[in-house]
Amino acid sequence: MCCSLYAVHRFFDLIDVLLNYGITLLGINLGYCLYHGKFPLFRRFLKLGCWLPSEDQLPEFVSYAVKAHEQYKEWLPYLLLAGFNPLNLLCKLWIYSVNEDALNFVLEFTNWKRLPPAVERNLSDYKESSTWIPNSHFGKQHHWRKKNPLCIPVPRMEVGNGSLC
Repeated sequence: MCCSLYAVHRFFDLIDVLLNYGITLLGINLGYCLYHGKFPLFRRFLKLGCWLPSEDQLPEFVSYAVKAHEQYKEWLPYLLLAGFNPLNLLCKLWIYSVNEDALNFVLEFTNWKRLPPAVERNLSDYKESSTWIPNSHFGKQHHWRKKNPLCIPVPRMEVGNGSLC
C-alpha cells in the first residue's frame, strides 16, 4: 500500500494506523513532513527506513526543505546521516533561500575538492551578491573560500555515526 501524506496532511494521527497496515513510505513523504513542520515524524520515518527522495522528487523536496530551513537542526543532520547526498540541496534555490548557518552546515558535509562546477558557480555568485562568509575551514583554493589545508567536516566529527538516531 502506498499513500501520499500530502493528501492526509490534516490527519497526521492516522499515520500510525496506516503504518500498522503496511503503508509504503516514499521519499517525498519526508518533504511533506518538512512542509508541515512535523520534524519528530520526519525523524521517525527515517528510523523506519523511509526511502530518501528520488531524483524526480528532488525539486519538490528541496522547495519543502527551503521552507523548513530555519529549523534545519531539527531535521537536516538526520537526513544527512541517513545517507542523503548534500549536493542535492546545493542548487541555486537552496543557496539563495536559506540562512548562512544552514548553508554552511550543508557545506560541512560535502567534499569541497569535488564540488560540481555549477555548485561552485552558484556559491561564487551568491558570495558576490550577499554578505555570506563561508566558514574559514572550507579548504582548497576556491575563490569563494579562504585558503586552509584543514578539510575535515566538523559536524560529522561532532555528531558521529548514528548518534542522532
